[in-house]
Amino acid sequence: MSAPAVAGAAPLTVDEAVAAAEARNPAIAEAGARVAQARGRRTTAAQRVPSRPELDLGLASDALFAREGEASFDASLSQELELFGQRGLRLRVATEDVQARTLEVEDERRRLRADVQVSFYELMFQERRGALATQVVDAAARLVESGEQRVSAGDLGDAELQLLRGDLALARAELRSAQADTQVARAALNRLIGADAGADTTAAGDFPIIASEADTEALVEDAVAGRPDLAASAREVAAARAEVDLRRRERLPNLTLVVGYALERGILGGDDFQPALIDEARDTDHLFTVGISIPLPIFRSNAGEISEARGRAAEAEARQAGIEARVAEEVVAASARRDAARDRIAELDEAATAVAATLERYERAWTEKHIDLAEYLAIRDRVLAVQITALEARRDGALADAELDLAVGTGEAR
Repeated sequence: MSAPAVAGAAPLTVDEAVAAAEARNPAIAEAGARVAQARGRRTTAAQRVPSRPELDLGLASDALFAREGEASFDASLSQELELFGQRGLRLRVATEDVQARTLEVEDERRRLRADVQVSFYELMFQERRGALATQVVDAAARLVESGEQRVSAGDLGDAELQLLRGDLALARAELRSAQADTQVARAALNRLIGADAGADTTAAGDFPIIASEADTEALVEDAVAGRPDLAASAREVAAARAEVDLRRRERLPNLTLVVGYALERGILGGDDFQPALIDEARDTDHLFTVGISIPLPIFRSNAGEISEARGRAAEAEARQAGIEARVAEEVVAASARRDAARDRIAELDEAATAVAATLERYERAWTEKHIDLAEYLAIRDRVLAVQITALEARRDGALADAELDLAVGTGEAR
């Protein structure tokens, strides 16, 4: 899915918001950079030899002293070799690390999707709350206008008119509060999707339809099998255990193979020869040398490094156990909250639809003088309470659905 443009005003569906966030959010790029670093470490670990070969050159001559023409030249090439499986273990550690960092990218996407869903549905709630507050302001303004006419006709007292004006002021204050909360929610979503800070992003679509009650046990199994953070922790445990094996193997020494060539030129008989005979008495030797170098002591305990590696392995295992323990708890809790939200929505949606028409009827009844002001305002407040509670239930259901997606690790924006 291509990420939508979000630089200016843009009504977005929840799927489009998630796609924009995955394409632009810096947390994903940061996690991807850690994967690149891990791949670099794996490339280094895969090298056949632990270090670069060394070339040694040497030249000796008596030109500054006896000047008899004696000289020697030698060249040697040395290479450190790992003979006890250290390279394979080091490569195993690096490979597990790459897999762990890759899974962390998926886990970052899982968390980001949940954050976007929460911010998206919070914006949708605040926008609809603002629309409801606008309706209330309009209705309150109509009541004030009608009240002024009735005061002029002598059908309403000044005290009741002031009450209507105060009610209008409260309605306008609630509208301003809803508008401010909408801006806060919009800014939070814009940050996640990489939009300009002042972009007039709006939430398109509707709150999700909450699915019927799911099998919690099956959801827990899905989470254990699919949660990327749990899989990443398993890879970290494997990497830590392989590092312990590597540190143990490093107790065995690396050998250094040395191959060389030497050229030696000397004078036969030394001081017994006359200078005139030196050219005839020169002796030149070509030598090939081979040897090995072994560090001392041959075996080292490596106790500090092994202890440190064991500590990291224990830490990784404890972290994995903690994640495993939280998975079931998170799924069960999120499933319970979603089921409760679904039941609230079922009860309140029908009531909110019914009372909306009722409010218009009672406003007309007050205007036509069939009911008094106190009775109308009490009914109006009750209707608004039902409507806002129903809207909150839809919002809470969407958030609970996003929470369950996060807990199970499905990555679906429903």
